[in-house]
Amino acid sequence: MELGNPDQSHAGSSTAFTASGDIVAPPAFDKYFSDEIGLIATFDFDYDNMISFETKKAWLTVGLCPLLYAPCCTPCFLQANVEGNQRNQHVCLTHDGIKKVNEKHRTLCGWSCTDEKKMTKMVHYFQITDCDVQEPSGVTCGCIDNVLSRVIVDTAASSQSKNTDYHALDLKGLKYAFEFKLAVWAMKRGRVPQSQLAAPVQAEMNTQLQT
Repeated sequence: MELGNPDQSHAGSSTAFTASGDIVAPPAFDKYFSDEIGLIATFDFDYDNMISFETKKAWLTVGLCPLLYAPCCTPCFLQANVEGNQRNQHVCLTHDGIKKVNEKHRTLCGWSCTDEKKMTKMVHYFQITDCDVQEPSGVTCGCIDNVLSRVIVDTAASSQSKNTDYHALDLKGLKYAFEFKLAVWAMKRGRVPQSQLAAPVQAEMNTQLQT
């Protein structure tokens, strides 16, 4: 697949890198990758919107299939499960690629035997064939407004999959989806000099916000 040209003029989205090619990531409050070797920038998820959206979906599912959930304790832990499933997600850009981590978290009735294990995935820049943003539109389940943007990252392998819903990465709910997209394309094209990485810039911006 031919590499597309990233849209650098999207309304409401600031440019993700300067004219000199250095990535300027938006300030990030997620400190999960603070000790990551080769960190370029961390990008925040909009946890509050994600939790609100997924909670509505979960309760609708319970309401439509009460007999399925009534015998178990899942509804009692629904809110905790939704929050844990959303707040466990973290994503950053490193020297090598996009790193996505899902931390270990509780599921179902909260027993340790049903914990979902930690999952880490790295998609290297040289593997990426497409990275684009889908803005929220329409409704889910017929009545819940879609409010979360999606960043779809594909590789040669995912593009050839017979399952059209399969992607190398499907990031739902990033606060700065378009900035993330532009930063990925910048890294893909080697726009960042090794001596001028974005992490110090992002750290400086965080410091300014906190003072």
